[in-house]
Amino acid sequence: MGRRSRQQPAIKGNSNALALFLIGAGLVISGLAALLYLSRPASSAADERSAIPIRVEFPAPELALRDLQGRPVSLADYRGQVVLVNNWAVWCPPCKAEMPVLQAYFEDYRHRGFTIVAIESGDPASEVAKFVESYDLTFDAKGCCCLPESWFAQLVCN
Repeated sequence: MGRRSRQQPAIKGNSNALALFLIGAGLVISGLAALLYLSRPASSAADERSAIPIRVEFPAPELALRDLQGRPVSLADYRGQVVLVNNWAVWCPPCKAEMPVLQAYFEDYRHRGFTIVAIESGDPASEVAKFVESYDLTFDAKGCCCLPESWFAQLVCN
């Protein structure tokens, strides 16, 4: 019996060493994984144009708004164009983040009949105009609706 009692502490000591080794190895692997993940280059939003529109078999809804000068505008005014309707707000962080991407896409595709109608959530026209100017937006910014929401409409002449 004396031998067994002497061997058990040796086994227990080996299992403690193995457990410490496995914990240490796990920490090293986790640290390396975090380092690799954090050191990879961040992709810019402008490089991630991944939205693929789906084919829609029904007409766009009627939409009547006012532009920043108070003139009435209708979605029908864009008949024959591919229109991205974007609902946004001057205070909305995701809306602010997407504006440079939308502007770049508009510049790249407007010559092919693409346009953007950006509908602001209802802030005063002076604030909307300042926002449009600060982001150098050249697509159409309109008055009140709901946000953040985007949808495409290809308006076909009947």
